Amino acid sequence: TVWITGDTHATEGGATGLFTVHRSSGTGALTVNHAGPTGTATNSVDYAGAGTTGGSVSFASGETTKPISIAAVDDTDVEGTETVILALASGSGYTITPTTTPAESRAVEVKAERLERLKSQLDLDSEM
Repeated sequence: TVWITGDTHATEGGATGLFTVHRSSGTGALTVNHAGPTGTATNSVDYAGAGTTGGSVSFASGETTKPISIAAVDDTDVEGTETVILALASGSGYTITPTTTPAESRAVEVKAERLERLKSQLDLDSEM
C-alpha cells in the first residue's frame, strides 16, 4: 500500500516544498509512479521539480519514504499563492490508498514572496 503527503510550502527565495511518497512495507525494491503535476502553479515558471509528465520514485529494500522536492522559482512577478498537486498513478506491485478519485493527491503551496513583501511595504507606507 502506498500514499502521498504534501508536507511543506515552497517559498520564493526560501523554503523548498516537499511531497513524500510512503509505503506500508519496506520489504523488497519497489517503483511507485506519479502523474504529472497539476494545480494553479506552472512548472518552470512558478516552480521546478516533479517533472512535467509524471515520473516515479524507486524504493530500495528497507525504505518506506521517498521525497519529491518542489522549489519555487524566484521571479519578479507579483502574484498570490499557487498550488502544485501531485497524484500517485497505478503501477505494478502496489495499491494506492485511499482509493479516491483522483488517486490520493496532495498539494504543496508555492508562495510568492514578492507579494508578501509588497503587502508589507504598503502597510508600512500607510502608517506614515
